[in-house]
Amino acid sequence: MACDEDLTMEMRAHTQAVWYGAPPKMFCAPKSRVPKAPKWNYASPWCPAKGGWHYITPFPNNMTDLGPYWDYVNKGGSCRDYDPIKTGGWNFCGGAGCASCPAPVFKKLGRTDTEGCCWYGRGIIQTSGICNFGKLNYYMGKRGAKEGRTVLYPDFDFCKDPELVCKPDSPAPLKWIAGFFYWLNDV
Repeated sequence: MACDEDLTMEMRAHTQAVWYGAPPKMFCAPKSRVPKAPKWNYASPWCPAKGGWHYITPFPNNMTDLGPYWDYVNKGGSCRDYDPIKTGGWNFCGGAGCASCPAPVFKKLGRTDTEGCCWYGRGIIQTSGICNFGKLNYYMGKRGAKEGRTVLYPDFDFCKDPELVCKPDSPAPLKWIAGFFYWLNDV
């Protein structure tokens, strides 16, 4: 039931926290677009308030061309990720990219890229991973409809666009339904 891994998928989430120093929206991209994954430095730099002496306009929420955003991230950008950002910027861990947690049981080192990582958590309990989004698609989405089952979201391909769970124009209950689905099936 798992989604097929798509190494060309790239996206930027629609939501994020807004507390002081909060990280920006999650993103994923092929290595050709963001070769080394940075981590968010919540403490620096300080960002001017809207209308401040050198206020920088944030990127729009619904960017259709992510190219300018990838350029910004790759250059260690700061203060443009969201409004009202107060502090924070991208850090590349000495230029080598910042490794994720290693998985020694699976003989995997921490990764320093975001390629193929678009199935990060979404919804009320953070449905995540190609297996969980694949199950959601199989039982409630496009794959279920394609295989002749009656499903709630026959036009939603959660494997091709996991962001459907949180898109502003998606059905409001979907965040909860995806969470309850995970809870009922895996917990």
